[in-house]
Amino acid sequence: MFSPLTQSMLLRALWPYALIALLAAAACAPMLMYGAANGHSIEYNLVWLKNFSAQLAQGDIYPRWLMDMNSGAGSPVFYYYAPLPFYILSIPALIFSGSKLIVQLAIGEWLMIALSGMSFYYFAKHKFSTRMALLSACFYMLLPYHFEIDLWQRQDIGELSNYIWMPLALYFTERLIDGKNAIAGLALVYGLMMLTHLPSTLLFSIALGFYLLALAWRRHHWRFILHFAAAIALGLVLTGIYWVPALFSQQYIRTDQLWSAVFDFHRWFYPIHGEPLDAGEDDAFALRLFGMIALTSAMFVLCWLNAYRWRHVLGHNALFACLILMAIAWFLMSPYSQSVWETVPVLWKVQFPWRIAMVLDLATAIAMLHSLHCLEKYHDRIGLLVVASVTGLLLYSLASANVLHKLDPFDNAGWIISRDQSVRDGVDAPEYSTAWNPTDPENEDNSLLNIGPLHYDGARGKVSVAKWSPRSIALHINLQQATTLRIRQYYFPNWQAESSSGEPLALHADKTTGLLTLQAPAGQYTLHLHLGPMQQELIGGALSAGGVLILLGSAWRQRRSTFKARLTQG
Repeated sequence: MFSPLTQSMLLRALWPYALIALLAAAACAPMLMYGAANGHSIEYNLVWLKNFSAQLAQGDIYPRWLMDMNSGAGSPVFYYYAPLPFYILSIPALIFSGSKLIVQLAIGEWLMIALSGMSFYYFAKHKFSTRMALLSACFYMLLPYHFEIDLWQRQDIGELSNYIWMPLALYFTERLIDGKNAIAGLALVYGLMMLTHLPSTLLFSIALGFYLLALAWRRHHWRFILHFAAAIALGLVLTGIYWVPALFSQQYIRTDQLWSAVFDFHRWFYPIHGEPLDAGEDDAFALRLFGMIALTSAMFVLCWLNAYRWRHVLGHNALFACLILMAIAWFLMSPYSQSVWETVPVLWKVQFPWRIAMVLDLATAIAMLHSLHCLEKYHDRIGLLVVASVTGLLLYSLASANVLHKLDPFDNAGWIISRDQSVRDGVDAPEYSTAWNPTDPENEDNSLLNIGPLHYDGARGKVSVAKWSPRSIALHINLQQATTLRIRQYYFPNWQAESSSGEPLALHADKTTGLLTLQAPAGQYTLHLHLGPMQQELIGGALSAGGVLILLGSAWRQRRSTFKARLTQG
């Protein structure tokens, strides 16, 4: 049991986090009641959560291949899609396994919103009062791009999760600038960002680099940049287990589906220019999206100009760094950056330049924090008017969002039926269709997959399933004659097969369906199929293991030096 003094200290430390969780629950209440919003990616979020959490429950620690996707033919989706958001979503999925899947998703999304607020509070409380840090954290949770666009409109789980890590990345970057040992902390946070969503991490990395330069300006200690680079490099090494296979095995899936006309970055600068969008829902979404970006920008300008009046208190570097975040965000989503996007091919994979509106939200929350601090300190009327005006703009964005039509009871019943059928069938995103699957991933005919788990010539004997678990299948074979055996799992190059005698059997992709196919010899034996690690997985895993060793070694050296310093002082 904790002593009364310890309990009091814990209560003082934890109550802001509990309050943030409650406020996030209040904001997400309709979704928690009816289920997650029917945003753009809702079908994929539901089907991936269903299969990812199911394999976690079966002991598959990193479910890269989801066995039951695509009518039971499997999918390599988590070789490529960042897994961390679905580990977070799997917490309520495993705890509340008896509830509706769409409610499990809603609880997980509430958790992401709450964690983002807690993260910003942690970042803010080290330099500002608890009250102002708490208010700005709530502001950060509810900004339009974060709360409406990513959560309700797009259901972009990756971007939504990266709101958790952005404030922590700033916190450890600032600690580096202050001369404190924060390399390990920044490396861990950057690694978590990599495991969450690569496109938004790429855009945020650009902004973070300029943020570092803005804070380090006039200090003339360029070792900060070396420490920062070391932390980012260590973060990359730590997450090799994910990004090495994701980047270096793309030849095994239909990545061409990611580069269709709708994903061309030229179409999505702010404001839209060039080729118009299709009429209907795309136009309505774009108008709302860009309207909310403009509204957030107005909030930033009001807060930043108000804080600038007290620059002698806040410091020029802090205000300049905040302005840099905004400037980078605006530049990269405007047509003025088109030449940059065209020159750097890796940016093409971001698809939508306006994704960097995440950084716009972060900068706006920081500017609001500065304004609240100045209001608390000086109680001036202009500051009060600015904070009230910005709060009014935020409330307007929430009131005009019209999010309730995205919930089950208010949506099109036919669409809901279609969505739920897609989840039952395990329909995957077309870009994760295997390269050996000859069907059109946009209009895939699953009739050939609905033949049961096995297909062979029954006149030649009998084959039955002994085991069907993540990454592993065992079949009882009793054949009088050799036969062609087709197994309802898509071919992927790391599937391996061998008989109980240890004899390897060659696997190939069926030309009609893309399913695993082999020549099963006559006899009575057990056939084992196993999805072994690819070379890319082994290399990535070795990198991550090396990163963990570096991190542990660094922690041990730091602890040892601290212990020696205490001995010397004693």
